Amino acid sequence: MNEYTYIVGGRSTGKTRKLLEQAKVNNALVICKNPYAMARKAEAYGIFGLKFYGYDEMTTLFHEDMLPEDDFVIDEVAEFLSYF
Repeated sequence: MNEYTYIVGGRSTGKTRKLLEQAKVNNALVICKNPYAMARKAEAYGIFGLKFYGYDEMTTLFHEDMLPEDDFVIDEVAEFLSYF
C-alpha cells in the first residue's frame, strides 16, 4: 500500500469489513485488539488467509525494531495509539 488510508464512519457502517477487504487486497497484516475475534469476523465475511497481530504483539515488535516488512492495517487506530 505504502500510503495512508482512513476508513471512517458511524457504528454498523461496514468499516471493519472494508478494513479486512483492504488487508486482503494488499496482503497486509491486520493489527487489532483481539486477533482471535477479528479472525472469526473475517471468516464470517468470507475473507481468509490474513495474518492477525494483537496490540501487545505489535508493541513488542516496535520496541525490538522487528517490524515486519509487510504492509499493515490497524483496527481502531486511536485505541491502538493509546495502548502505547
